[in-house]
Amino acid sequence: MAIKGAKSIAEYKIRQYLLQLEVPMEYFSLSMDGNKGILTDANNDTLILIYDAETKSVYEK
Repeated sequence: MAIKGAKSIAEYKIRQYLLQLEVPMEYFSLSMDGNKGILTDANNDTLILIYDAETKSVYEK
């Protein structure tokens, strides 16, 4: 599945990470703040995802 609409490398890598985990994105929203992604569900619970440009990896905070 292609990742379209990413406005930065950080967003692209975070969306790729979520795709690899098979997160059903129709139930979540993703907002970006620099290299930080904020995944929010219907209950307003959040998961913070960070893209580390140095290691080129995504991790959960």
